Amino acid sequence: MMKLVAIFFLPLVLLMSCAKSRNELSDEGLLRQPYKVGDILVFQSDSSEVDTIEVDKLTRVENADDPLDPFPNLNQTLFVEARKYNRGGSSILTLTTTRSGTYFRFNYRPDRSKVYPGIVQSLKGLDSLIINDTSGICTDCFRIPAIENFDNMKNRPFDLSGITWSQSLGYFMFEFKDGSTWTLTSFLRDKEDLLSKK
Repeated sequence: MMKLVAIFFLPLVLLMSCAKSRNELSDEGLLRQPYKVGDILVFQSDSSEVDTIEVDKLTRVENADDPLDPFPNLNQTLFVEARKYNRGGSSILTLTTTRSGTYFRFNYRPDRSKVYPGIVQSLKGLDSLIINDTSGICTDCFRIPAIENFDNMKNRPFDLSGITWSQSLGYFMFEFKDGSTWTLTSFLRDKEDLLSKK
């Protein structure tokens, strides 16, 4: 009887353990995501409108890259969720690792009256977008161009021209084609403003 169980289950266990590949988030990717639960971010437009969000959840999940594959590759994803003081919560940033690399998806929209593309940026390509900041305000910033990632949406017009992303502060500035901006004015963590320390 024991031989029968071994003959049936051993190949099944070996097949399942060899067929899956697990793509875990890298330390480098996690370091470029600066948010912690409880962080409060205040953004202000050049017309003095204010948008305040509080990071309320960091969720790490594993999802299959092909749900129909009996032994799919598992990709690890980190969702950074925040709630607005006058609205409910939603994902502001997604960090996903696949076989081809680690990718950021920028989901936060400070001005809901404007149209935003679905921006996805690879971790590998981030270093080529570094800004040479001589003012000393954002020495660890990258300018991410507003390019639609999804093929079926490429012809849709949008208002955003780019996002300035800080490795230590996250979203730093949103620039729009009409010349308007939304800028981070306060980053509160444990009642201390991290932006004023820069």
